[in-house]
Amino acid sequence: KGEDEVCSKLAISYISLDQFQEAIGMLDKLLGFKKDLCDRQGQFAICLELGNCYQKLSNYTEAIGFYEQCKAVASDCGNQAEGNWGIINLNLGICYFHKGQSIKAIGLIKEAAFIFEKLGH
Repeated sequence: KGEDEVCSKLAISYISLDQFQEAIGMLDKLLGFKKDLCDRQGQFAICLELGNCYQKLSNYTEAIGFYEQCKAVASDCGNQAEGNWGIINLNLGICYFHKGQSIKAIGLIKEAAFIFEKLGH
């Protein structure tokens, strides 16, 4: 529990300093802890943050992998809140756009926009 908290606080600190590679190291450790504890909600949050860090580093392939893991974890644990799907689809769309896959990006961003509109955002 203590190491879990330290990794979490360090990851947050690194992210706030735009030190994304260091944050990824802490988040990877934290993801391991969450998997060991079968904490699916925690895994979702960490995969989302890992995706965000890789996206900030322009490593879109890794970011997509973590955003896809978010979808899988959310489905597994019943965390299908539409806002989560909107955020994931928007992030995926941005990554695919940067990878030159505009048609896929547009589809995902349209899905996200539809979800956000439906939720009144």
